[in-house]
Amino acid sequence: MKYCTKCGNERLDDAVICTRCGCAVYEKRQIYPGYVPPKARCVRILGLLSLILVYPLGILAIVFAILSREDSGGKMCSQAAWGMAFGITALCLWGINMWILS
Repeated sequence: MKYCTKCGNERLDDAVICTRCGCAVYEKRQIYPGYVPPKARCVRILGLLSLILVYPLGILAIVFAILSREDSGGKMCSQAAWGMAFGITALCLWGINMWILS
């Protein structure tokens, strides 16, 4: 059994409110400096992977799309257009990911 932190009344372990005073009861969690929750750790790892994989591929796709346009007299072939769209989308998603992580 646990006790209410406000009135000292005995309460059940899974109680949400005190039956005597009506105040919300909760467990105080101790937070350690430098502790990163597992979900945040997973997001950081995904952010790092996107930095390593997506960012360079996005830049390469844009560069190759621009180069193919110059080689073909100003007209971009469909593969180059898809590469350009992929590159821009990848860089936007990477930027959003970095914004969320900051």
